[in-house]
Amino acid sequence: MRIQLLVTLAVVVFLFSCGGRTHVIPVKGNSTLGQTAYAQHCASCHPDPTVHEDDGPEEIRDALRSVPAMQPIQLSADDLANIVAYLATVEPTHTPDPAEGLTLWNSNCASCHSNASTFADFTVAQLQTALGTAPMTGIALTPDQFADIAAYLGTLSPTGNAANGQTYFTATCSGCHTATALAQKTAANIQTALSAVSAMSGLSPTQQQILDLAAYFAAVSPGGNAANGQTFFAAHCTGCHTPASMSGRSAAQLQAALALSPMTSITATSQDILDLVAYLATT
Repeated sequence: MRIQLLVTLAVVVFLFSCGGRTHVIPVKGNSTLGQTAYAQHCASCHPDPTVHEDDGPEEIRDALRSVPAMQPIQLSADDLANIVAYLATVEPTHTPDPAEGLTLWNSNCASCHSNASTFADFTVAQLQTALGTAPMTGIALTPDQFADIAAYLGTLSPTGNAANGQTYFTATCSGCHTATALAQKTAANIQTALSAVSAMSGLSPTQQQILDLAAYFAAVSPGGNAANGQTFFAAHCTGCHTPASMSGRSAAQLQAALALSPMTSITATSQDILDLVAYLATT
C-alpha cells in the first residue's frame, strides 16, 4: 500500500538524532521542492524515480548511512520530507506491450476491423481520434491501453498478397473490369469505388482482400497486348478501317469513336481498347 500518497496532505513524522537524543519532528513535504531536491541529489544515479516511488523517510535515511556513494549527501529534514512527498506523486512509466495490444485489439476492434494490418503504424493520436467518431465512441481505453494497441499495430506490415488478389479479381471483378485498366490502383482507390459505384455495392471484401487486390494491381502493367489488339481489329474494324488509317490512336479516341454510329454495336472492354492501342502503335 502506498501510504506515501497521503504525504502531501498529512504530516510526515520521522526520526533523527541530535545531541544524543531522538526527537520526533512533524514535517509537511512539498512535492515540487522535492522534485528539485531529487534532481539535485539523486537523479544522477537514480534517473527513474518510479523505482523508488514507495520509499519512505526510513528507507532513504538507511541508504544515506549504508551506501558509501550516498554518505556525502547532506539532506535537511525538509529536503527529506520533500523528496518523500515527490516520490509519492510519481507514477510508473508504462512500457507499451504489443501482446497486450493484440488482446485489446481483439476485444475492442476486431469485430469491425478484421484485418489489423490496414492500420499498421497507426499512432496513439490517430487511435484516439478514431475513437472519437461513431460507432467507436462507446469504447473506453486508458492512455496505457492506447499505447499498447499502437505498439501492436507497429509490429504489422500493411501489405497484401498479389496471388490472392488475382484470384479474388478473377472471381469477383473480371466480369466488368480488366486488370490493366485498374493497374496501380491503391487500397484507398478500391475502398472509394466500393462505396461510390452502385454496381459494386453488393461486394463485401475484407480489408485483407482489398490489400490483396491492391498488391495485385501494383504488379499489373497498365498496357495492352498488341497481338490481342490485332485479333480484335480484324474481327470488328477491318470492314471499315485499315490499320494504317488508325495508326497512333489513343484509348480516349477509340472510346469516343465507339460511341458513334455504326460502332455503337461493338462491345469493347477496357482491356480490348488497351490492346487495340498497343496494336495500332505498331502500324
